[in-house]
Amino acid sequence: MTPQFQKIIDKDKGDCNQACVATITGLPLDDIPDGAGHKFGYYGALQDFLDEHGWVYIEIGPVLYWWLFYPLKNVPVIASVPSQMFEDRMHAVVACVDDSDELVVLHDPNPGNKPYDLSLEGVPKSYSMLIRKEGLPSA
Repeated sequence: MTPQFQKIIDKDKGDCNQACVATITGLPLDDIPDGAGHKFGYYGALQDFLDEHGWVYIEIGPVLYWWLFYPLKNVPVIASVPSQMFEDRMHAVVACVDDSDELVVLHDPNPGNKPYDLSLEGVPKSYSMLIRKEGLPSA
C-alpha cells in the first residue's frame, strides 16, 4: 500500500475516495476517474476502470456491529467518516480492523486533517472493499 494524498479538497467535488482507491490498488491517482460523463456517474466509471485493472469495488454498510460482518483483520478498506473540514459531509479514509478488533485509520488522504479516532467518531457511514478479481470464482 502506497499512501496517496488527494489533490482536490472541496466540499462537493473532492477526490478523497479516488486517493483511497489509488492508495489500496497502487494505481496512479491521476488515472482514477471522477465519473464526469459516465451514464452511471462516479461509481459506474470507477467500476469500469477497476474492472480493466483486475479489481472489483464493493460497497458495504452502514453496519452497526461491523466486527461481526467484517472478520478480516488487517485488510484495508475505504471507510466513510465525518469530514473534519466540511460540516454535514463525509470523507473517505483507508482503514482496517486491527489485531485487537478495533477499526483504525491506516491513511487519511487529506494531510490537513487531525488524526481520526474511529472509536469516538461512531459507526462509519459505509465501507468499501477493493478485491482482486483473480481470487473470485467465475460463473
